[in-house]
Amino acid sequence: MLPDCMPVFTVTVAGPERHDGEAPYTYVLHAADEPTARALVLAYHAASHELRMTEVRIDTDHGTVWQRKAGGHGPTLTDEVCFLLHVAPEDQAPDGPHSPPHWWGKFAAAVYRWEVLTRKAAPVPVMRGPRGGIKLSPRFCEWLMGLPQGWVTEVPDVPVNEQLARIGNGVVPAQAYAAFKLLLESDERRQGWPIAEQLAADRAKHALAPVGLAA
Repeated sequence: MLPDCMPVFTVTVAGPERHDGEAPYTYVLHAADEPTARALVLAYHAASHELRMTEVRIDTDHGTVWQRKAGGHGPTLTDEVCFLLHVAPEDQAPDGPHSPPHWWGKFAAAVYRWEVLTRKAAPVPVMRGPRGGIKLSPRFCEWLMGLPQGWVTEVPDVPVNEQLARIGNGVVPAQAYAAFKLLLESDERRQGWPIAEQLAADRAKHALAPVGLAA
């Protein structure tokens, strides 16, 4: 294992999958320098996909090899999940309210807290792509947002990439609720008007059922 003190590089590789309309693969790794990062990624991608080295190339159309700099943005969710966690698509969570902590590395405590709050164990965060590569799982993103299972992922005729886009462009319902509650309470204090009590009275008067996400 390479020491964590080495620079972190992001390398995007394009193989034959680009002819099938599949997005290039992006890898995040520690390496001594950029040429080493390029060589390691090309060799790994070719071996893991049973390809000849001549079939893969660094995909500069989607961003060249670059080093994450101090103070810059860190790895994306896909980076963290696909390359920095200790979990494979074939892994299965045991029965119970929590997923295996060794999956999550330094994020284990945060995942555990969210499992407690959502009352649902985290699903396996990765899946196999059409050509056998590892991709971010929409079911994990759905859980991460606090959505009911299947809220997006079980909608008919929505492909994986679109599922990820829809989930990523949404909001965490619990955060939205907290934000609106804070705004209402702040406005109530400023105007001296019991907004929360008035809303509760209106709901009771009209027998309105609370709107939720439950299917």
